[in-house]
Amino acid sequence: MSSTQWMTSMVMVMGLAVGGCDEPEAAVLDDEARSPTMDVVGTARDASEVASSVCDVGATYIDCEAESIFLDVDGEDREVLYRVPPGSAPAGGWPVVIALHGTNDPAGKFFDWSYFSFVDQAFGGYYETKTTQGLLDAGFAVLAPKARVRAGSIYWDTNIPPYASDWESSPDAALFEQLFDEIDMGTFGPLDSSRKYAMGLSSGGYQASRLAVEYPEEIQAIALQSASYATCISSFPCSVSAQDVPDDHPPTLLMAGYWDGIVPLYTIEPYAEALDDDGTEVVLEVVGYASHQWTSYSPGWVLSWFQTH
Repeated sequence: MSSTQWMTSMVMVMGLAVGGCDEPEAAVLDDEARSPTMDVVGTARDASEVASSVCDVGATYIDCEAESIFLDVDGEDREVLYRVPPGSAPAGGWPVVIALHGTNDPAGKFFDWSYFSFVDQAFGGYYETKTTQGLLDAGFAVLAPKARVRAGSIYWDTNIPPYASDWESSPDAALFEQLFDEIDMGTFGPLDSSRKYAMGLSSGGYQASRLAVEYPEEIQAIALQSASYATCISSFPCSVSAQDVPDDHPPTLLMAGYWDGIVPLYTIEPYAEALDDDGTEVVLEVVGYASHQWTSYSPGWVLSWFQTH
């Protein structure tokens, strides 16, 4: 295994250190080191611009004021929430992050969080919205499509039969192929088609992996929170090898909670190993205190990953 490719970091929180890993540790940057004081094209941003967030932030809420659009995908309306940074776009347009929600976890949480909402509190919702806030403030547009409602649940097709083995037949395949076209056409504003990224939690993380596997020419890098390879699912053993990933699979950030019983660490590690064996840049970050959730480290890790890829 190449130590320069697969780096695992175990984060220490309140004196709790989770060890037992043979892989070298990756540095965990503090909040100041990950502060978005540079824009995505590498030029210094005005200090007042950084201090003034795109989002409205109060003691008990964050509101990033998403817009909504419906796409007609094979005769079905599919809603996409989105927000672009204010002001003039850089040459080529804003880089864009496709944000993918988890099972029964509303896409709106990427843009709005309330202390008084039980739904917003679930799965580290505060840090989910903070991740979007950080991306917007750093000059990324964020698009959050919604999965379909089926039998009272909302989840992505990627690892669900029959689509797990027949992706092209899935309604979600049609959605994302059209979404790429809409980005190219300027439907969401001036976006940079050459700098598309994907991130997601749980079902959304598996779906982000699917985008990397099926459309590596479209996606620059991915960041998965509490998720693994596109066809893996929950706590079932995850079988994936270097032969399952394309040679041009995008650089991948995997973020896991050590106490996650829904998507345990043992289901995520095979994906990291497969990517490393394939020669793909991959980093696995494990938070010692966390379960199935976005964590306080997620906003900084995701922003840094996308800024440097």
